[in-house]
Amino acid sequence: MLYDPKWNPSEIKTAPWRDLLRAAADVLERYGWGQGRIMKAGLTGQPIFCLAGAISYAAMQDRMPHAQFSEDSFILHIRNGDKKHEINEALQAVSSNLYLYGKDTLTAWKWYGKDTLTAWKWNDATGRTKEEVIAKLREVADA
Repeated sequence: MLYDPKWNPSEIKTAPWRDLLRAAADVLERYGWGQGRIMKAGLTGQPIFCLAGAISYAAMQDRMPHAQFSEDSFILHIRNGDKKHEINEALQAVSSNLYLYGKDTLTAWKWYGKDTLTAWKWNDATGRTKEEVIAKLREVADA
């Protein structure tokens, strides 16, 4: 690595998507994880999230009180929110790390953008576990 004495390591900031992935792992640990839907009510009535749902909720949790937890209102918040870019970057980072299906140009949801579908497919794979998803989020955040 090149060194320049003018660089100040204390000024180096982590990419926002890295913080978002760490926060998403915390969301899954706190609420729970699921497959097949971005968010749904768990057995206790609290929401559970897929990988993409956890990332989305982590980006918007300060704007989305528990009283508004329904999948429809959650999706509406994602579509109309100002965090779409950060959510997409985080999903792309996970998909790039997984790279299961090559350069996937399909769009997961129209408001997320390209190259995110791999993360969705990986989350929903038969046999996938909450622990694997949380570990992957932390691994990609720290890579």
